[in-house]
Amino acid sequence: MIISNLQMEQMQTSRLESFNNSLEINLKSKYPYETSKVSEPELRRLIDVGLTRADEYHLEDKVNIERFVIYIVRYGNEFGIEGDTSWARNLLTDDGFTPTEKMDEIDRRWLSNQGETDYGR
Repeated sequence: MIISNLQMEQMQTSRLESFNNSLEINLKSKYPYETSKVSEPELRRLIDVGLTRADEYHLEDKVNIERFVIYIVRYGNEFGIEGDTSWARNLLTDDGFTPTEKMDEIDRRWLSNQGETDYGR
């Protein structure tokens, strides 16, 4: 059995769509407050942005990708690039930390500032 390049691309696309759908469901389930603040199309767009950026930061496992994407949903496209979250870029691009250590530190900083945002509920 020989699989063509087109078939390989179709399988990869199908897997990516499945992952995106699963991620969207998980985010809505685990973070209903944050995901309710954006429309369905905007949530999908932010997930796409988050997946692209997670790849740039070498966040390759599903858990850390999900952790990163929720920050994109919370703060928008600019998370880790500009404004109050620009500190995250240095951390995310630092090869001295594992992906999990990077996300642990981002979580720690977010939790320590939680009282200063409406995300603290």
